[in-house]
Amino acid sequence: AAGDEKMIDLCANAVEDRKLEPDYDPHSYITAISFGATFTSLSLKDPTCTAKKDYTKTCLCETCRRKIYRDITKRTIYALAYGGDEHTVLAGIYNDGYDGPAITLQMVKNTVDAYFTGFKKVKPWREGVLREAKRTGYVREMMGGRYRCFPLGDVDDTVAYNFGIQGAAATIMDTSIITLDEHLYRMFKGEDQIFATVHDAGYVECNEEHAEEVADLVERCLSTEVRFGDGPWMALPASASIATNWKEAA
Repeated sequence: AAGDEKMIDLCANAVEDRKLEPDYDPHSYITAISFGATFTSLSLKDPTCTAKKDYTKTCLCETCRRKIYRDITKRTIYALAYGGDEHTVLAGIYNDGYDGPAITLQMVKNTVDAYFTGFKKVKPWREGVLREAKRTGYVREMMGGRYRCFPLGDVDDTVAYNFGIQGAAATIMDTSIITLDEHLYRMFKGEDQIFATVHDAGYVECNEEHAEEVADLVERCLSTEVRFGDGPWMALPASASIATNWKEAA
């Protein structure tokens, strides 16, 4: 919606298994701006990594540290979408039990600055959304036309910044979930069913012997392409995982 050419290019050409590389991931691109060589000089595949061997300890190999820096950026960008700031981001990271290398308020602030520098059209777009909400008394998302009114004129910055993003995601998810439900019923006659959706995730309870088939169906039904206005078509691939309990599924 912001029409930022660099963001659009990075999202359209993102490669999942290369997301630690700035040229193939929008979060890593901003991380490279904010952290510079501190991020880009770290190994993409550190042979000393123990992350998959010992889940009781935080691995601090170069690759895992690279992931940590990217995660700081990702959290910062998401917090900005909800109207948060560097204080909110830092508190959230540590409240989640983070025990990696020390993260300072200045590091997060640098990431905020890098985000608006790297994607130059985002900040003017945000400011325009807020101005329009105050002028009209409502915000609207572009995919399905959902809107949120402020009848007393008390426009919440957080809602104004985030509604278009969350509302569009909800519209996309609603459409895809309907398709998935129809296919599930056609294939399994109500035996396997969707039992929950959380933001952009859907959960299906199924017979164990159907698990692989259902996982494939979830990926096919929830993967889609969307476009905003006259912008380019953007692929939104879905990935499925199989679990026997809620903790693993979530």
